[in-house]
Amino acid sequence: MWIDTHCHLDADEFDADRDSVVERARAAGVSMVVIPPGHVDHFQKARQVATGIGLRMRSGCIHCG
Repeated sequence: MWIDTHCHLDADEFDADRDSVVERARAAGVSMVVIPPGHVDHFQKARQVATGIGLRMRSGCIHCG
């Protein structure tokens, strides 16, 4: 089992191919992903992405970078 502890799947750059990115990650054995929203305004999209792809875990914090 692999866990990606820092993946911005909520980023706009993934909008076009998010499903294929997730499919490849699952095929590689990734079973959980933490999505740290980059800004407080991104919480809703991060939550939608996590729910939409059936993630078992997501971040409740704001990226500090």
